[in-house]
Amino acid sequence: MDEHHRAELDAAPRQRAPRRASFPLFPWCRIPALPFWTALLFLFASGYIQQDPAHCPTPLSRLDLLHALAHGHVEIDAYRANTPDVAEYGGHYYSDKAPGTVALAWPAFAASGAVLKATGVGLDSKAGWLYSSWGATIGSNAIEAALGVALLLVWLSKHAGAKAALITAMAVYLGAAPLPYATMMFSHALVVGLISIALWSASKCGVRNAECGMEEGEGEVRSAECGVRNAGGPRGSGI
Repeated sequence: MDEHHRAELDAAPRQRAPRRASFPLFPWCRIPALPFWTALLFLFASGYIQQDPAHCPTPLSRLDLLHALAHGHVEIDAYRANTPDVAEYGGHYYSDKAPGTVALAWPAFAASGAVLKATGVGLDSKAGWLYSSWGATIGSNAIEAALGVALLLVWLSKHAGAKAALITAMAVYLGAAPLPYATMMFSHALVVGLISIALWSASKCGVRNAECGMEEGEGEVRSAECGVRNAGGPRGSGI
């Protein structure tokens, strides 16, 4: 291929997929306003409300494990009377819940414990149990679910429009189980939030793959054009 043909191909404009309109929160910020305020609403609703876990075995089992971890072990023997949701092995009692929620809540729980200690409140006191549960719940379920509702809204708006996406996201997060379960150490809101994040992430990967496919297709077309022109021989000559 001569230099003239190469220059023509390089100068040919590439078609790109059209970008969707963005509604930024501030002129200098690329965060969409509607998902941001929706996430903030859910974070406030789930963080402001905190149900007392005193009579609920499932969150108590996870809180028992968090308190045990704060004392440097995983056995919940000292809190055995709190909940029937335990597993017995080797003469010791353990939480029988999957450890994912506890692992995610641990940083917020540890921070809450440090604040309680600094203010003179014992971690194993009644107030300590309530406030450490509150902090751990906000730091795990509430934040994860708030991020999930924002990304679910972004994902749905690409397929159904902003109004329908907002109604659907509000119905899923505020009108169903995630909101009440986000106020205690349950895993429901956490799971729904992670599913929403996964849906958004999968859609982003799909867009990137589609763009890569378009670029590869353009490259094949350009290569075919080069082949046709080369088959015609040098400019000005016949076959």
